[in-house]
Amino acid sequence: MLKYIKKNKNEGFTLLEAIIAIAVLLVAVTSASGLVISSLQGLHMTRNRVTAAYLAQEGIEVVRNIRDTNWINGNPYNAGLGESINAYCIEYNGTGLISPPCGDGYKLYLNPSGFYVHNSAGADTTPFERRIFITYLVNPEDDPAVDPDPPLIQIESVVSWGGAGGGSITVEDRLYDWQ
Repeated sequence: MLKYIKKNKNEGFTLLEAIIAIAVLLVAVTSASGLVISSLQGLHMTRNRVTAAYLAQEGIEVVRNIRDTNWINGNPYNAGLGESINAYCIEYNGTGLISPPCGDGYKLYLNPSGFYVHNSAGADTTPFERRIFITYLVNPEDDPAVDPDPPLIQIESVVSWGGAGGGSITVEDRLYDWQ
């Protein structure tokens, strides 16, 4: 005898269930992609801040190196550091600090060797600019009655960058003539 098997009408998804499932999946994918995009933007901002901090510190170290080289060579500690408040850029060809123009002003480029330079020839563009400010806090030439012991200069290295998450970082140091 044949038994009658009743077929279930509810096999598979209905159209409404499929649309709801697709909508839930779309919301999940959109949320995840938004999270990935914001994480990548945060990573880019952090990378620029860290690079700018290193470039600003490098500016201070170059000025310190010029001072120390002057001592070793028997020159005045501030030879080549300017005589007044001024903004400088750094050239790595052994000339030390020079006033602009340095290539494109204060703009920094990344050369094929991985160094940041002011010369754009054969180098990649970066969003960074670096300015080094040297201020004589007590200048004996301005007032011969004042003889600072030891003479003091203030160095500010300012690195700024544009684009998304742009900003600037300033590193400051004071150098003395300890010779």
